[in-house]
Amino acid sequence: MDEAGDYVPFGLFLLVENRDVFYNYMVERGIIGEIQWVLPLEYYEPGEDAKYLSTHNLMIHCDQRYTEEDMRYVADSILSCFD
Repeated sequence: MDEAGDYVPFGLFLLVENRDVFYNYMVERGIIGEIQWVLPLEYYEPGEDAKYLSTHNLMIHCDQRYTEEDMRYVADSILSCFD
């Protein structure tokens, strides 16, 4: 969010080594991420960078209805996963 509180991003994109473990960790805390970048392999052969992003990318949605306390909970949950 900007300093004036006028804008909220649609989501927080995260790259993690083991996305499935991280995803389940967040679900246990009531935070549901969205797996991004499922590659349409039937149309082309993706490069190595695209393959990496496809298997390591997770987005956590942001919403204007979330309070600062809600967002602090999300941030603290992310940080505690990597402690």
